[in-house]
Amino acid sequence: MRRPPQHWRVAGASRPGRSHLRTGMPCQDAHRVGIQWANGEEWLLVVASDGAGSASHAEIGSRVIVDTVFDVLEEQVNSPDRSPLDTASLMLAAEEARQALVRTAREEALNLRDLAGTLLIAAVGTQRAVLAQLGDGAMAYRARGQWHCPIWPCGECHEFLRCGAIARLQTRTLAMPIDTLGVFTDGLEKLVLQFDTQTVHAPFFERLIPVLQAAPPGTSAERDDGLGRYLGNEAIGERTDDDTTLVLAWRPDVDFQSAPEAIGLGAGCAGRGAGGRIPGGRAAQPTDRCQGSMMPPGGPGPDCTAHPRD
Repeated sequence: MRRPPQHWRVAGASRPGRSHLRTGMPCQDAHRVGIQWANGEEWLLVVASDGAGSASHAEIGSRVIVDTVFDVLEEQVNSPDRSPLDTASLMLAAEEARQALVRTAREEALNLRDLAGTLLIAAVGTQRAVLAQLGDGAMAYRARGQWHCPIWPCGECHEFLRCGAIARLQTRTLAMPIDTLGVFTDGLEKLVLQFDTQTVHAPFFERLIPVLQAAPPGTSAERDDGLGRYLGNEAIGERTDDDTTLVLAWRPDVDFQSAPEAIGLGAGCAGRGAGGRIPGGRAAQPTDRCQGSMMPPGGPGPDCTAHPRD
């Protein structure tokens, strides 16, 4: 059977931070990306994890978390019944990851806390998306030209195991199509998010999107390498010394006309994007655009500065 064409253009990279390079520590971030088809629907799967700085084997924990969650979701998409992915699917995958950490700790004679890490999951279909997050880092998406951060970083919970595991997993269902997705660990938070207004700093993503727009569909090792070099750029290194992970995906020809206006959300709050408001009365500020490339001359540019975090 001929495989349906892919539409998503994707680049992803995890890069060790300057603080880790100075001390000889490995990169403790991990991520995986895949594009799958189920019942004629294209699904973009993204999973990322940031190993806790206090965990002695964080690089093992983050890899176990990412691989387990991704494999569980991929198996469901490709299962004979091809049941649609939903928040229950993501919660099940997270629980499988917790159990995998328990097994790994037992096999390696480690404590569970030695493998602690955060979790970011995005499963994006044609007309909807389901997201889940535990700990810091965040996800941002663009729909109808506006950027949103559906789950704001949880400042008081930083680790996968120590913040109540599945009970603390935050989920969101977006009942509308999106054309761009960014998934990033906390090393990039101050570059991507504006904490005073709880909005997305759109230029960070907008200057990278043209590279994906000019690229063929699917994933590419060359694009991943280019994004890795971008994350290692001196200008970004001056703004963060932590490990960094970024997965950026874009697709053309998104049908917004037939999509509902409202965004379906799970429990909790989510940003409504430029010009809107988020629960609690905080106003979202208009976003702007800037042009550029994945490795622009001179690095991220003056508009991609770090934003103070409260």
